Amino acid sequence: MNEKKERRTFSEDFRQQIVQLYNIGKTKTEICREYDLAPSLLDRLIKRINTTGSAKECNNICMLFPICQSNTLYLDEIPAP
Repeated sequence: MNEKKERRTFSEDFRQQIVQLYNIGKTKTEICREYDLAPSLLDRLIKRINTTGSAKECNNICMLFPICQSNTLYLDEIPAP
């Protein structure tokens, strides 16, 4: 029977290092095996860090939507898909 793995948390530094390994040429398969990571997690980290420089989701959202000085996001400021 499949037992659920215990949920782990990773520091921002660790996440940055993992993506750096990928960026210098290590394959996703090698990284996932070596660090026991799910491929979907690695894909998400690579996309977030290479796009915004941060693995934190809230930082990525802030990069996508312009926010006025009052920290209010208006509907007309959201870019169309």
